[in-house]
Amino acid sequence: MDLTLISLFCVIDDFCQELLPQWNAILLEDTNKT
Repeated sequence: MDLTLISLFCVIDDFCQELLPQWNAILLEDTNKT
């Protein structure tokens, strides 16, 4: 997942405000795996 893409999504859709924490956790897990 691309952070810029998510950020763009957030600007467009306020709904992402709720999903952001989940995305952050997923991104963190991905980083830890690599």
